[in-house]
Amino acid sequence: WDRNSVEMRFSGGYRRSLSGIEESLPEGDASINGRFDVTNADRFTASAGWALRDNTSGDGKENTFSGTLGYERFGGLLGLKTGLGLDRTANETDTTLDNTALSSSLRLSLDTGAVLQPFVEFGAFGRSFDRPASGDGLSRSGVGGEAKAGVAVSRDDLTGELALGYGYERFDEGSLADISGVIGSASLTWDPSELLRLNAIAATSFAPTSSAG
Repeated sequence: WDRNSVEMRFSGGYRRSLSGIEESLPEGDASINGRFDVTNADRFTASAGWALRDNTSGDGKENTFSGTLGYERFGGLLGLKTGLGLDRTANETDTTLDNTALSSSLRLSLDTGAVLQPFVEFGAFGRSFDRPASGDGLSRSGVGGEAKAGVAVSRDDLTGELALGYGYERFDEGSLADISGVIGSASLTWDPSELLRLNAIAATSFAPTSSAG
C-alpha cells in the first residue's frame, strides 16, 4: 500500500556440500513480513518465519521458527535501525540440539543523499540449549556479539551493501573454548527492467553443531 506493506515468501531447494559429501539435502523456507509506516520518518517492522535444514554432520533435519520486531528512523542525516529477534530450533533426530536464541541489533547510518552511505552495526545474542549434549554432557549455551562497519549502495535500479567486522561467542561451559573471528556480509539487488529483479547474497555466521572442530 502507499504507507504499509505485507510480504509473503515461500521457497525450497537442495543444498550440496563443498567438502565432497554426495548427499543432496532438502531445504525449505516460509516467511511473512510486515512494514508499518507510523510517520514519514518512523517505521515499525515485524516478521515471522519457518526454515527447514538438514545437517551435513548427520544430526538430522532441523526446524527453526523465528519472529522479529523492529523500529526504523530515517529521513534525516542520521538513520537508526534496531531490532529484537527470537529463534526456536528443534532437531528431529538429536533433541540435545534443541535451543532458543534471543538477539538484538542496532544500526546507525549516515544518509547524506549520496549513492554510497556508510554505516556501523552492533549485535548481541544469547543461546540456551534445552539439555547438555548427549556425547560429552557439555552445555553449548552461551552469549555473543558482533560489530560491523560497511557501506550501503542506493540508486534507482541498484541497491545493496557490503560489511565487514568481528564476531565473538562465549560458552557457559568453562571447558569449551570461545569462538571468535572475522565476519562479513554482502547483498546486491539489481532491477534491469520493470519485470526482472536479480538478487545476490553472501554472508558468514556462527551456528551450533555437534561436529568436533
